[in-house]
Amino acid sequence: MSTPREGFKALGSFHYFRSVDIAAFTRRLGPGHRFLADSGAFSAHTQGAAINIDEYADWLHRWKPYITHYINLDVIGDPAATWRNQRALEAEGLRPIPVFHAGSDFTELRRYLDAGYTYICLGGLVGRHHKAVMPWAIRCFREARGRAVFHGLGLTRWTDLAALPYYSVDSTSWSKAHRFGAVALWDDHRSRWINVKIGGRDVWRYTHLIRAHGGDPARLADRKTYTRNEVSRMAATAFHRAETWLRARHGPVAIPGHTEDQPGPHIYLADTNVDDLAAGASGVHAHLADATPADARARP
Repeated sequence: MSTPREGFKALGSFHYFRSVDIAAFTRRLGPGHRFLADSGAFSAHTQGAAINIDEYADWLHRWKPYITHYINLDVIGDPAATWRNQRALEAEGLRPIPVFHAGSDFTELRRYLDAGYTYICLGGLVGRHHKAVMPWAIRCFREARGRAVFHGLGLTRWTDLAALPYYSVDSTSWSKAHRFGAVALWDDHRSRWINVKIGGRDVWRYTHLIRAHGGDPARLADRKTYTRNEVSRMAATAFHRAETWLRARHGPVAIPGHTEDQPGPHIYLADTNVDDLAAGASGVHAHLADATPADARARP
């Protein structure tokens, strides 16, 4: 059974959070929270912007007491530049999580492993087909066995997470509830996701599941009465329940040599909106407070 000390897990990027008071924001996440920081280089690139590594380093130094882990400024398709950024941030007294991209030569992964890195991000996975990703990911896990654990950047495809014991992943898909009018709920009994269209007939079919996620079926049945905060809370609760299922399936996944850190799997929820993340945190904490052994137990 999950305990409140595990708390809410959020990912925020420098690209979107550079003007946010991280101390105040993490207080809103509640007790036991974890905050994972990244540069947001991919998002910046898609918007025609660039991330300045010195500004990123300054931001990390400023808010480091409130950050659980932080990720290197990676350059997709350029492992040499990614390594240079890793070393540059380390020269500034920082210890970012390195990034190894799909398509890069495995000598790059071995370089990180041989240098003693025990927590590594796997990037370049979003948009790639499961059949293309799995053989590559399996090789990564074999290369790192007993030496390191992995974070899957943007990886929440359930077939991948059920198959491999990632220490952590991050997701933006949880926010589709308030963006697209449908919320994915985790069904412990069937060990799968259930997509419920807000305002659709399925709302009444899944009344019990909606209530188990802290929602009100009557409000969700009418697109005029549900609120953005409510579906954010439900979506975050669903990922927390699914995380509990993953932990039961894979057992605890720990960073080698980091006995003080909480074992995974961990699912970090990412969003550009601070208020949506805070609403999600309130849902997770309400779920933890109300959970019973029957509805919190995973059934892989």
